[in-house]
Amino acid sequence: DDDDGNGDDEEELPRWAMRLQDPTTISAAELAAMDELKFDIEHKMHSIVIKNEERSWERYYAFLLPNNHDDNKNNRKGVVSGSSGSGDSCFRVSPSTGSLAPRGGASNVCDVTKPYSDSAIISIEWNMGIAVEGVGGDNDRKNNDWLLVVGTEAQVWRYRLLIV
Repeated sequence: DDDDGNGDDEEELPRWAMRLQDPTTISAAELAAMDELKFDIEHKMHSIVIKNEERSWERYYAFLLPNNHDDNKNNRKGVVSGSSGSGDSCFRVSPSTGSLAPRGGASNVCDVTKPYSDSAIISIEWNMGIAVEGVGGDNDRKNNDWLLVVGTEAQVWRYRLLIV
């Protein structure tokens, strides 16, 4: 059992989290404006910080979605999630789920030196061994261009993961 609330335990996803996995909800305009995390030989890992702006505890989930470069967004589908780093993705995300304290954090009555945080650091690691050789061609770009979607019921953070 993971008692810090940031484990990668298997659990049934709530409906709002399942909707995060649907790439058809991302418009071309949103995709173009999305922040990018670029990976290369010198930059194999990135971290992002997510912060809860709500006044309630919020569960978060992180997902990897292939960005298939298809203008017909109905053809963009598929999801790889979790810190296990599926064989389909050249990225690993950790933690893939956790809990955020209410805005401003919360006191820990069991240990006042360890208050609960309203933010979390999500790490994204590029596994170079899984990346398709010869990055740059159309087929390679489709296999090495991913979306990271992290969200709570109230907020969503999206990033394009690019191998350059």
